[in-house]
Amino acid sequence: MIGRVGEGDPATALDELICHANIHLIGPRDYAALPDYLRGFDLALLPCPINSYTRSMFPMKFFEYLAAGVPVVSTNLPALQDYGNLAKLCIDQSAFLAAVDAVLMEKQRGLCAAVPLDQLPASCSYRSRTRSMMQRLDQLLAAQPSA
Repeated sequence: MIGRVGEGDPATALDELICHANIHLIGPRDYAALPDYLRGFDLALLPCPINSYTRSMFPMKFFEYLAAGVPVVSTNLPALQDYGNLAKLCIDQSAFLAAVDAVLMEKQRGLCAAVPLDQLPASCSYRSRTRSMMQRLDQLLAAQPSA
């Protein structure tokens, strides 16, 4: 696992995970090094509890995983609702575990579970998302009464 543990939930407990020999908590890494790590991933996980923090966040690593050609299994976060065709979005723990098993089985059978880059919508690029955010900010500012 790469990155900080417990972002948005400092009480995150990993005791059940870290006892496994194939799970490593390596902490934050420079963005430039991430492609080297991603090449070794069978799938990428976004297991997030649904809470006030995750209801308003957008996990940019979602697009990073897709851009790296790694299949994604995620909690069904509100911000990812429009991207259900690009990843397995799960509503509960049993669906999450089943999705992980399904992706691993597809990979084992030689089926590619990742979304080809040419199928990613243009709206997924940083440039497009930034443009969309700026347009939304302009709309909000225009709707404010003049002081």
